[in-house]
Amino acid sequence: MCDRDGSNPVQLTFFGGPQIGTPSWSPDSRRIVFDLRASSNPELYTVNVDGGPPKRFPTGTANGSNPFWSADGHWIYFNTDGPEAIWKAPVEGGAAVRLTEGKGRVSPQESADGTRVFFYRDKGGHGEAWSASVNGGDERPVPGMPADVGWIPARNGMYFINGAPRHYSLNYLDFVTQHVHKIADLPGLFVIWAPTISPDAHTFLFSGIEHSEGNIFLVEGFR
Repeated sequence: MCDRDGSNPVQLTFFGGPQIGTPSWSPDSRRIVFDLRASSNPELYTVNVDGGPPKRFPTGTANGSNPFWSADGHWIYFNTDGPEAIWKAPVEGGAAVRLTEGKGRVSPQESADGTRVFFYRDKGGHGEAWSASVNGGDERPVPGMPADVGWIPARNGMYFINGAPRHYSLNYLDFVTQHVHKIADLPGLFVIWAPTISPDAHTFLFSGIEHSEGNIFLVEGFR
């Protein structure tokens, strides 16, 4: 965790090596949920931002990853690898509820109004943005949303990053008009991932790589 400008970083977890990812804040900003890949089966954990050891978040499923905290604070969405599905589990404990059927459903995010859950659907190696009811069922694609882009739901629309290395741009899809508006060009970046938006919808945050290089080595006597 760090300040808004990136200063004063504080380490919250000390697992000693396993892959950790996809952190999501609780609405009250007091806890973070994340996935831990200490074995072949990823699991969910929560940690208090004011200190203390992380706690395993049981879901009753064989695995869980890509968690996302609901806006009301009562649920944590996540996906499983087997079966490939979107679920939600009550924060205070209890069995998880399966929201989607079929394969290739990953990376859930709740809509701004709390009625839908957006996710990626892998269709023959081609990613699509889909949504389902937060109560399960009613799965359908998001009209006008480009495939294979980094996106984040917003009120009445969706922000997404599109383009190619050094030519990325931030865009907004208006659900009402079905029009796409370019917000800003993002030149000079090789890779962009993990987009998110601030609660007040005034700031867009993402990770990126500005510079990439490699070295060539000569190995003599190679057989």
